[in-house]
Amino acid sequence: MNQAAARTPLISIIVATFNCADVLPRCLASITRQTYAARELIVIDGASSDATPEVIRANAAAIRHWESAPDRGVYDAWNKALPRARGEWIVFLGADDRFHDDGVLARMAGVLARAYPQSRFVYGCLDIVAGDGQVIETVRRPWGELKPRFLAGTLMLPHAGSFHHRSLFAERGPFDASFRLAGDYDLLLRELQSADPVYVADQTVLDMGDGGMTALPQNLYRGLSEIARARANNGIRAFSPVLARRRLLAFAGLLIFRILGRRAFNALADAYRRLGRRESKWTVAGRKAGPKA
Repeated sequence: MNQAAARTPLISIIVATFNCADVLPRCLASITRQTYAARELIVIDGASSDATPEVIRANAAAIRHWESAPDRGVYDAWNKALPRARGEWIVFLGADDRFHDDGVLARMAGVLARAYPQSRFVYGCLDIVAGDGQVIETVRRPWGELKPRFLAGTLMLPHAGSFHHRSLFAERGPFDASFRLAGDYDLLLRELQSADPVYVADQTVLDMGDGGMTALPQNLYRGLSEIARARANNGIRAFSPVLARRRLLAFAGLLIFRILGRRAFNALADAYRRLGRRESKWTVAGRKAGPKA
């Protein structure tokens, strides 16, 4: 790579969609408004039955490649996009995600140009935003503090809006599409057990909608079980008592949801947060869904 290309690395943005016509326009607009020109956009739709394909067609001029066909979930969709991506760096967004402001990629490009080859994964901060625009939580997780909890499976790295050098996939392989919820955790374990990422503490990269599959009560237990499977798949045999406790609580929460409904489930989630001296957030006004894993 020549010096000019190193200063302005091509960034591939991959968006997976399925029946997201209500939120996808906002996501695509946040990409097209980026001031950084060395980018490309790939959209993989899982054969949506709503107006999602029409939204994609309306934005086709800004999309280098898109397709709409049945898939096995978000990780399968991202895997379909990887052979199409030409960028030195690759970032994955959900349809309800959007870049925090128009200059995010321009600011991150300089970090990316300096990161490789020492690091092949770069991440910053993100805001979790309710449907009314209220910021529910700002996620800041410095790697030095996060690493032991990440390896234990008890605190996740904010994957949405993070940047992967393409060599990471060449060496570690694609996402394991047998996962429904923790395929990103599985991929990052392959890389981050033996290599450190770059954390950009002063950059909020993404505004992430607070819904999604992990907000469904029936998926909380499944997601934690997949985290345990990912640890085993990657040779981490050390018992994680916190992960085991959370799986037990998630199973209890699922029973409460099935018997008493979402309101009781959300109240339980906030009660658990208060026990840890954290503010309530799942029962606040304007929240449209249950808690995220």
